[in-house]
Amino acid sequence: MTNSQSAQDRTRMVVDLMSVPSDLSINVVRALMLLRDQDKTMAEISDALSITRAATTGLMDRLEDCGLAVRRTDPNDRRKCYAVATPRGNEVTRDITTVS
Repeated sequence: MTNSQSAQDRTRMVVDLMSVPSDLSINVVRALMLLRDQDKTMAEISDALSITRAATTGLMDRLEDCGLAVRRTDPNDRRKCYAVATPRGNEVTRDITTVS
C-alpha cells in the first residue's frame, strides 16, 4: 500500500465516522484541511493545491454540498471570494488530524 492509498484509507475511515460522503476526493479533503486554520481565497486554494480555478470551484461546490464549507464575498471587494470552513468542517478536520 502506498502512502497515498494509506492517507485515502484513513480519510475514508474518518469520513465514514462523520457521516460525510465517503467519495470525497483527496483534493476536496486537502482543501478542507487548508481552511481549518484560516479562511482562504479561491485563488489561494488553487495555488496551494496546484489546480485550476475551475477545479477549485468544483471542490468548493462539493464542500458546500456536504455542509463542510461556505463561500463568503469580501465586503470591500465583491470580486474576491473566501472559502470558510463550517463548524462541521472544522470537526471533520480535527478528526482527520487525530486519525493521521
